[in-house]
Amino acid sequence: MNAKPATIKPPRALLSRRFVDDALDVLLVALALLGLAGTLYRVLKPGSWIPAFVTRLWASPLPVWLLGLGGAGAAVLGKRWLDRNPQRSESAHLLLYLATALGLYFLFRLLATGSF
Repeated sequence: MNAKPATIKPPRALLSRRFVDDALDVLLVALALLGLAGTLYRVLKPGSWIPAFVTRLWASPLPVWLLGLGGAGAAVLGKRWLDRNPQRSESAHLLLYLATALGLYFLFRLLATGSF
């Protein structure tokens, strides 16, 4: 009765290249989301320039619906430009890497100071 002890092998999926690629993709997306969230927080927090601008805009005699109409027109024109531009995938990658860099910045700032 000299039976060999059973050895536990790690699942191959954990060691595969595909798993590592998937884990890096999840990390990239998480950092990009952290970068977007940190940027939104910094821009929209009380005391920043956007809430002050919106407060002044509401107090002005300019009809606010004109601003919304202009923003919608700019969005439609931007969408049409992106649909016609064959290099849009490269610019989308650039935006993703920019958001990821911001995510790294906000992660280190969060770890160092405890806030964004």
